[in-house]
Amino acid sequence: MNYLVTGAAGFIGFHTARALLEDGHTVVGLDSVNDYYRTDLKEERLALLDRTAGCSGADAARSASSGAATGSRWKFYRGNLEDRALVDSIFAAHRFEAVIHLAAQAGAAVFVDLAMRVSGADGATRVISYVVSGVGFLGAGAIMKEG
Repeated sequence: MNYLVTGAAGFIGFHTARALLEDGHTVVGLDSVNDYYRTDLKEERLALLDRTAGCSGADAARSASSGAATGSRWKFYRGNLEDRALVDSIFAAHRFEAVIHLAAQAGAAVFVDLAMRVSGADGATRVISYVVSGVGFLGAGAIMKEG
């Protein structure tokens, strides 16, 4: 099967992607690799996924840079789910049987604090609603139905 795993560099996303690869599935990973947690650890996880999928050294180097690593069963995109053009391009390039959405912004308080500073309590309420409802991955279901 073909899977999209969001949050692929995170703890749960990494283990999920690795298990799928080890079971012979094709996996596309997406992660912003932000610096809220140690980026060196996230990069180590991505390199391990490259090796698990049998990516060559050149492909693994692409994973560590800003581009995508490509292997026969593994491709990694470095980017944010809020980037609709990126998400659209991923869905245009791949046909998925399933999306495993594990991406999240750790420390939602960061968003609430920002909303309070920018637009007051009403803005913070909208941000909390946004985070809780999980609409950070806009349109994934609709995009999958279109395919």
